[in-house]
Amino acid sequence: MVGVLNNSVDGHRWFMSEIKRRVNRGEEENWLRKIAEAIGDRRIQDLVDIVAEMEMKYGWPTILRYLEQSMWESYFVPTAMGGPQIPIEPLKYREAIFALFSSSGIEPIPKKTSELLLELGHMTSFASAANQFGSSTLSYAIEQIELGDTMFFESLDGHISAELKSVLERRNSEAFAEAYITRNGKQLDLNQIWHTEKGRKVLAQLGVSRYIASSEHVIQDLQVLLPIALKDDDNKNGSHLFPSKPEYRKLLQAIIEQDVSTLCILGSRHAAPTLDFLLNKAVLGYEEKQTASNYQSFLSILKAHVLVRAPTSIDMLSLLSKRDDKRIVMPAILALQCFCDERAVYTLIDLICNSTDNETISTARSALEWLHSRCAVAEPLLFDALRSSCNHSEILRSLLKLRRWTSRTE
Repeated sequence: MVGVLNNSVDGHRWFMSEIKRRVNRGEEENWLRKIAEAIGDRRIQDLVDIVAEMEMKYGWPTILRYLEQSMWESYFVPTAMGGPQIPIEPLKYREAIFALFSSSGIEPIPKKTSELLLELGHMTSFASAANQFGSSTLSYAIEQIELGDTMFFESLDGHISAELKSVLERRNSEAFAEAYITRNGKQLDLNQIWHTEKGRKVLAQLGVSRYIASSEHVIQDLQVLLPIALKDDDNKNGSHLFPSKPEYRKLLQAIIEQDVSTLCILGSRHAAPTLDFLLNKAVLGYEEKQTASNYQSFLSILKAHVLVRAPTSIDMLSLLSKRDDKRIVMPAILALQCFCDERAVYTLIDLICNSTDNETISTARSALEWLHSRCAVAEPLLFDALRSSCNHSEILRSLLKLRRWTSRTE
């Protein structure tokens, strides 16, 4: 009889232990999902709020472990954009981690993201970890920039120190002054220019691909935007050491070649100018000749914008959402729902309030409903719109009835 009771007690303990283990595992998966979704969506403020909530419950060591694990997680995207789940892109992950620690703009430093996080293992709070992260990355950045590698570093207000900004501006100017365009007949070799940060940005915005430019209007634009020395071909372009970090060398090559697939796989915000040019080109191509092939090209570049989700993409999508051709307008509206940003919300509200086309209003409503379900940023803007003139205020009220945010991380 005693043996039976002991077995019963042991069985009960095992059962309760198993329940606790599964609850803990479910809770861990839930936190990982929240972090992964915030990173994948580039919802940095939400990521900050998630970390703050986790710190109150579990402390910094647990947060660090989840941040490290989230690198291998997936996030949700609409099925039409390649979903329902895709892995977090490596450079998007890196950019999100740097943004979390208020260090955006210096991601190209040589240290791996995992190594930088490992250095925070002895910290006792997120605040102390952020100070350590900022201090160490600043040191790495200054050292790398002083060596001449300024590629993909950005001088973002509020994110880098005055010292780093000064060093970056000086070294960028020096690198550009040393670069030149090689002329070979009517062709220009842009190898040197692609490997300067100023030159890379201008060439990407102009839609220049590869290393050779022969188009007259491109050459004219370059002469205006890049007042740089022209030299006869001396066959001395050679190889370049920068950018020194392999992922950013891969990113630069993808930008030069306009390799959309690789740009999507990497997920860096620096892909935006190239994607903007290609999207505009695809729209013009479809409007000129409305073939199935041209339309698929448009949808493919639109999908790339959604996957990379650079904040600057919103401006292009907002413009497309107000064109006349519904085959352009509707996908652009649906793409906007993936951007947790005030500008995307403003555009969707404007379409709902001021459009006279029922299909446009309906699509914008669906997009805003989806965005509002994931992003707390939409709610105050909905209330603001209700206090102003809106021709379809009942739609906005219905969205607020469906969802009310009490905290950003619920």
